[in-house]
Amino acid sequence: MATLMNEDVNSSKYDLNALWVMLFLIGIGIVNLYSATHASTGIEAGFWKNQLMWFGLGCIMCIGAYFVHYRVMERFAYIAYGISV
Repeated sequence: MATLMNEDVNSSKYDLNALWVMLFLIGIGIVNLYSATHASTGIEAGFWKNQLMWFGLGCIMCIGAYFVHYRVMERFAYIAYGISV
């Protein structure tokens, strides 16, 4: 169990069933995309690789956000919102 600024971080607070369901659905989506573009030889052949790359990048970003205290994120919320709009 880790602590962040005197706050306990316990994995039991998180719904691991939702995580497994999400990973399962993402896996099904990537397999479907692969099977739909398997016979293609053009640019469509790499769609599943792009999907897998974005999934990996999203996982890295989520893990990074997990270790940053929410008060730090709160300071940059308006800047991030402005950039995204």
